[in-house]
Amino acid sequence: MENLKLKKIALILAPILTPLSVYLLMNASAHLHHMLSFSIGYAIYWFFWCLAFPLWLLGRQGLKKMLKTSAEPFGRPALLGALLLFIPLIISPCS
Repeated sequence: MENLKLKKIALILAPILTPLSVYLLMNASAHLHHMLSFSIGYAIYWFFWCLAFPLWLLGRQGLKKMLKTSAEPFGRPALLGALLLFIPLIISPCS
């Protein structure tokens, strides 16, 4: 029951903590090359907020079930949809 309360609080705070944590991380790594700073923020966003956080909330089976509900999660053609996820890394300014 305590775990459920923690997860509810996490869900309420996630919309605030997600952009704030990425901003603070990118700001803290601003002394690095701009592209590296962006890549660190982007990687943390995807690996923590888009993978680890939902995995913690839903568990492995719940995450699989959520992703399975769509016959075409990346659209058509699937390869194009998957590749579009990498556009921000490809077109970000390299200064």
